[in-house]
Amino acid sequence: MNSAFCVASSLPFCHRQELAVKVDAGKPFLSKQEPVSHIARNEQVSRKFLYKQKSIAQTALNQAFEKKEKDEQVLYHLPVTKKWVFQLILGLIFICHSSYRGVVSLLRDLFDYPISIGTVHQRLKEVVPGARKINKSTDLSPIEVASLDELYQSNHPILTGVDNESSYCFLLQEAQHRDEDTWGWYLLEAIEQGLDPNYTIADAGKGIRAAHKALWKDKVCQGDVWHILDQATTLCRNLAKKAQGATTQREKLQAQMEKTNLGLISSPLSAKFIKALENEHKWLNLASDVKILVYWLRMDILCLAGASWSDRMELMDFVIDELLIRETKAHKSLVENLNSRLRNYFHLRKHLGSDYLELLQFFLNHRTFLESRKPERVGKSPAELMTGEKHPHWLEMLGFELFQRA
Repeated sequence: MNSAFCVASSLPFCHRQELAVKVDAGKPFLSKQEPVSHIARNEQVSRKFLYKQKSIAQTALNQAFEKKEKDEQVLYHLPVTKKWVFQLILGLIFICHSSYRGVVSLLRDLFDYPISIGTVHQRLKEVVPGARKINKSTDLSPIEVASLDELYQSNHPILTGVDNESSYCFLLQEAQHRDEDTWGWYLLEAIEQGLDPNYTIADAGKGIRAAHKALWKDKVCQGDVWHILDQATTLCRNLAKKAQGATTQREKLQAQMEKTNLGLISSPLSAKFIKALENEHKWLNLASDVKILVYWLRMDILCLAGASWSDRMELMDFVIDELLIRETKAHKSLVENLNSRLRNYFHLRKHLGSDYLELLQFFLNHRTFLESRKPERVGKSPAELMTGEKHPHWLEMLGFELFQRA
């Protein structure tokens, strides 16, 4: 056996590291102490072994320094001014849905910048006039179909209105009531901005319907699809629970009968069992029938694409006879989509206020869509889709200079 191989195999780990540092091979590398041949002769190892140790050391160094450069390399310099911090506050609240306390914590932990909750609130109030001015000056005449609805926050109704085509939110107001006068007041303000839709879409709320009738007597207020399907889905869910309960009751009685080792006729539980079995069949059949009817309602009657109007009406008459549904509509309630988005902003706040809602309305209307099922909407804001005119970034519209990397 080669003596050099035996010596190399017996070298400890720390000695191998020292050899890797000594290796020079005639050109600068890790050290310039002596040539490889001298090291191999003195250490009684082969040059191949030394080159291998050199390769291991080089790989380890590359990995160590490469990782450090990726994590600690300066990507770009950001001029952090008070005005930039102001933009960050707006971005955290409206893009990230952050609370005031979350903004304070982030600035403290990551920027070493102390700030109070009151300062965050005051910063938002400073940009409200600019946002309100833009909201009130927008021409609403392009809106052809207006969806109206209301949701509650801390027992106060929030009145909402949205353009079905562009998703532009033309109404977002916290009110004390949701009656005809309240709805009429805010719709009149929208009419002064040019709102004159061909028709509106709303639920069966008395205030909405009465205000629509008072303002647009010759226009139709159609019912929305969402509420009809929501009620039908709730009905299916309740019937399924009833059927499951009946099945559980039947299984319980059946288990008791089997435990007594008595037949169906001779068991004192037989009458209860037969009644439970009939009850189970009744609820199972009813739940199954309603599920089918609701499926037809969703997929054949209220879907955007499908059968002709006459066929839909004929099927709807049948469904109405079975479920006693009030009316049918062929449009989807876009305002419910808006309400679901608003919930993400409301859940962290007990009280909203008109200033916050004005700013939120401005943000929702002027921030561009990152993605959409309709390619023509990507990269455009609801305001751009409604007016057909391009506008600056929403922060620039509020008077800020938008940061861009060099």
